Amino acid sequence: LAAKGDRCVACGAAADLTRHHVVPTRHKHRVPAGWRACLSNVLVVCAACHRRYEAAAEPDPAAADGAAYVRAWRDHFVRVLAPRFLPPGWDIAADG
Repeated sequence: LAAKGDRCVACGAAADLTRHHVVPTRHKHRVPAGWRACLSNVLVVCAACHRRYEAAAEPDPAAADGAAYVRAWRDHFVRVLAPRFLPPGWDIAADG
């Protein structure tokens, strides 16, 4: 958590923090190799924001292109949580 900050990227809470994969691990096989292990895929969120995110309908990116698939998940994360405390320069789609 220290490398990612000490607060939720969405609401700024400093307690009950968890790691969140922007592109869920179960979708790893659809992600280009350059993005699979990137640190930008993991962000810190509080348990309340994590529950809110998990309650939202998942995107259904039909794009065959791996980069478009990653961008769809990134955009979904931003749309659902409207994060106000992302690390400077964060963009999972720029890591490939």
